[in-house]
Amino acid sequence: MGQRGRPGTGDAGDERARLGADWIRLWTADSHSYVFVGEQTPEMGLGVRPEARRMGVESALVATLLAGAQRRGLERISLSVEQENPAARPYQRAGFVETSASAEAWTMIVEFPPT
Repeated sequence: MGQRGRPGTGDAGDERARLGADWIRLWTADSHSYVFVGEQTPEMGLGVRPEARRMGVESALVATLLAGAQRRGLERISLSVEQENPAARPYQRAGFVETSASAEAWTMIVEFPPT
């Protein structure tokens, strides 16, 4: 049997009931994704099982990740989301704002107040 995810890890349930996961990653100028903002700005990734979408899982994962990032002293986090993806709504509700756009995707950033 899988272990339950610990609060703040981004896990949403055990191996058999995992609904989704999220993570942040720092990139470098030499090795990065297409939404690279800078070496001091981690990029967030999130995935939710199709059957668990629109049930609040996305919002819960984002809130947990952002709370942990703030506790760790991060200043901001970036992400990329397709403009037509309904997942953009939980990001917007969490404080992410569009900073740039390509033909298909937004780059979004959330900034944390200084502590």
